[in-house]
Amino acid sequence: MNAARLRELADLLVAVESQFNVQSILNQMFNELSQITSNPGQPQFQTQFAQSLGAFRAAWQQMIEAFSPAQAKLLNEIGAGRYFLDDIPAEIEEETKDNNITPAVIRDKVQIIQSTREQYLTTIRELRDRLKSIGIEAYQLEPGNAEIGLLLPRDLFHNELSGLVKELHTLNRIIRAFSEIAVGKAEPVEIRQISTSDPVFFFGLDPATIALLGAAITWAINSWKSVEEIRKVRAETQKIKSFTPEEIEEIFGKKIQEEIAIAVEQKVDELIPLADGAGRWNEQRNDMKWALESILSRVERGMTVEIRFLPPPASKEGEESHKPETFDTLGKIAPQLRFPASDPIPVLALPPATPPSEQIKP
Repeated sequence: MNAARLRELADLLVAVESQFNVQSILNQMFNELSQITSNPGQPQFQTQFAQSLGAFRAAWQQMIEAFSPAQAKLLNEIGAGRYFLDDIPAEIEEETKDNNITPAVIRDKVQIIQSTREQYLTTIRELRDRLKSIGIEAYQLEPGNAEIGLLLPRDLFHNELSGLVKELHTLNRIIRAFSEIAVGKAEPVEIRQISTSDPVFFFGLDPATIALLGAAITWAINSWKSVEEIRKVRAETQKIKSFTPEEIEEIFGKKIQEEIAIAVEQKVDELIPLADGAGRWNEQRNDMKWALESILSRVERGMTVEIRFLPPPASKEGEESHKPETFDTLGKIAPQLRFPASDPIPVLALPPATPPSEQIKP
């Protein structure tokens, strides 16, 4: 994670806290529990606490939904998950059920959550201010722009520069396959940001290309979900010594590959219909099949994707439209980018590094 991304996260946490104000509700709950402890015979304080707990639950859920899956992963990396993503309302509710006749116990539980979260918020605010003071600014997208970030697990390139270069070439060709369909040409890929120990590359592309590629990524995630039960049975069978790895692969690996092959063919037909036989139709279909297989094999190995965008301002009368429907599509795709855990024993082999149109014919 680079400094600009860290500043961005700090700004985000401060802004989200200000928007939903959950710490203030938490402070209010502590005060109400103190009143209950001091005045056990006053039911109005119990009613107030119940209402505040309901408000806390609602605000907390809205706060969680404000973060994208990619942001949630980064928040866990900087220790913010406990204070912004974990189900703290459920913890307090459980404590309330277990200790409804001993409010002091509930109060002490809330106080611990309140104080530790306040300490974290103070740290984040100080971090934001210090980064700002040394000139570290958060990266800002321009209105009407979008970018796609791809995290590459190091196993894909074995910590070797030559392997990374090869992997980046493959990603460039995957993007090109979608670009040719989305905008009718192989557009240049702009490198916007590079960060983190497992490298994340943010690429600037036409929003239409990112929307089409993002939809293919969600398709890949859903395709893996569709064979999840087979993968679970495969993993359990691997624990049984009576089965050799070859037998397991023949039974389960083959079945998974068959299911994935069907899904790939259907997706290719969707993106490049059979009825369209003009020009480079056959070449594009073969390259798209390769691109989809390449995406699937990388998602299986732990590649993740993040989409960032900023919709254009509303068009004035007489001005050319900025295709707001493309940004509506991006808004629907981004929350779906929740990736499965990587498989330590992949089923799919990595396709060749280049598409069929660039492979040397014998």
